[in-house]
Amino acid sequence: MTHYEEQSEDEAVVEDEEAYNDNTQTIMDIPNELVSQVRELIAKHCH
Repeated sequence: MTHYEEQSEDEAVVEDEEAYNDNTQTIMDIPNELVSQVRELIAKHCH
């Protein structure tokens, strides 16, 4: 948490852009009411 509290706005933007452009991960917009179900599916897949 300290990492984000001490980060400048410019550093945060660069970090967000790097994460967005990472081809090894996917960013999804999930309705709040489905988050727990998606987490459960991911947990089942990872084990």
